[in-house]
Amino acid sequence: MPSLPESYNKLSLPDIQLSHVPASSPIPTPVILITLYRPKAHNAFTDAMASSLVTALDLLSIDPRVKSIVVTGHGKMFCAGADLGVGLSYKEDTARTHRDGGGTVALAVHRCLKPVIAAMNGSAVGVGITMTLPMNIRVVSEKAKIGFVFARRGIVMEVSLEIL
Repeated sequence: MPSLPESYNKLSLPDIQLSHVPASSPIPTPVILITLYRPKAHNAFTDAMASSLVTALDLLSIDPRVKSIVVTGHGKMFCAGADLGVGLSYKEDTARTHRDGGGTVALAVHRCLKPVIAAMNGSAVGVGITMTLPMNIRVVSEKAKIGFVFARRGIVMEVSLEIL
């Protein structure tokens, strides 16, 4: 079992930020906030963000101090979808082992032992909306726009939740 951090405020993971609620608490609180944090790219989804979300969700799932997890986006946007400008890396993947980033996050949410709440403070497009589908609750700003744009991109419109 991985060691639990003394503080999630100090845990550094690429493209996301973790904080206690309230943030001033020096020790983990029953509610932990995960913020998608790529302010210059409208919190666009990357492989690094996927890996960070999986790491955070798996860790929070086993932490007895944590009772629930809230996922939100930094600024006015929840998640602009996949960052098509950074490309995808499949260096260590095979046809049998490949999982898309959205699928790995969806599986991490699905296996999480704590309630996961999406606090969608702004628009969510593509994987930005599909990653929230396995979450227990989704609270959406009335100003948010939701876009399932996969068909316009020639991509299959679903998250792979199969378990090998």
